[in-house]
Amino acid sequence: MPVHSLYELALLVTAWKLWDVAGARWWLVGALAAHFTARAWSFTYFIPKALRFEKLGDLTEAQKRDARRWANLSRCRPMLELASVISLSVVVFHFATR
Repeated sequence: MPVHSLYELALLVTAWKLWDVAGARWWLVGALAAHFTARAWSFTYFIPKALRFEKLGDLTEAQKRDARRWANLSRCRPMLELASVISLSVVVFHFATR
């Protein structure tokens, strides 16, 4: 997704430029950690499961439970990304207004 690439570029450039600023560093660590966690979780769990669900025909009860669990857990990913965006925004807005 192009938006992910742009966000990751902004995150990396901001980390590179402001890493030496102690007040910014912890916000950057939070942004990087939340974003990395969301992306890693997507690639290791959500994407493979989604591809598997797409290939299945009629679901068994166990597969339906697994699909419901996947759907419930998928609601957590936007919260991780939101935490990352908020952390990066704090850094950018704080240091852009100086």
